[in-house]
Amino acid sequence: MKNKMLSQIVVLFLNFLISMALLMSMPQTAKAEDANPPEDSKNRSIGISTLQWSESLKITQSGTSENEVANYSGISLNLRKDMSYPLWGWFYEGFIGQGQANSGGNTSLNYQKDKLNFSIFGVHSGLFYQLSQQIRMGLSLLAYQRNMDWNSATPGVSVESISAFNLMPLIDLSLSISRDFAFYQEIGPLNSEGTFWKLGFAYKF
Repeated sequence: MKNKMLSQIVVLFLNFLISMALLMSMPQTAKAEDANPPEDSKNRSIGISTLQWSESLKITQSGTSENEVANYSGISLNLRKDMSYPLWGWFYEGFIGQGQANSGGNTSLNYQKDKLNFSIFGVHSGLFYQLSQQIRMGLSLLAYQRNMDWNSATPGVSVESISAFNLMPLIDLSLSISRDFAFYQEIGPLNSEGTFWKLGFAYKF
């Protein structure tokens, strides 16, 4: 478990370095001190994001328990509002989505699930620093409720997952591609076993 936690920290750190390298390589059209959005700046957006994360499962059969990893992949519809000021700002967002999950086949127990459907909804809010008129970086909190059933149809097999409700911190990076469109990347530790990653585009209005 310690090795897995260390690997998750390394992944987060590498993603942060890549994001910073991208920011440093891009031409800055305005300094942060001048990053005061115009009064008619669009501060609402609707977008689509991909969601990816993993969780631990505890599988028990005939008194024997083993840990397994479940991988989730889905798509969400997001509605967001930004409040921008010189140098900084904050946002709040709601989202709903659905996807599929897979697990099993990596232990000695007779359990495997493929393409198991799930639904998800949640809220997301945080602060950001205005690096330029196009680029923002910040920290946020995301909470979600996941609905699905991992229970096996095999007699004598029980499956336990972490709570269907989860709260986690995220590192956020956003890039305004144009006046109407923006790109978002958000990543953070879900728990000691996995990382939550949210990547998408948004239309501003």
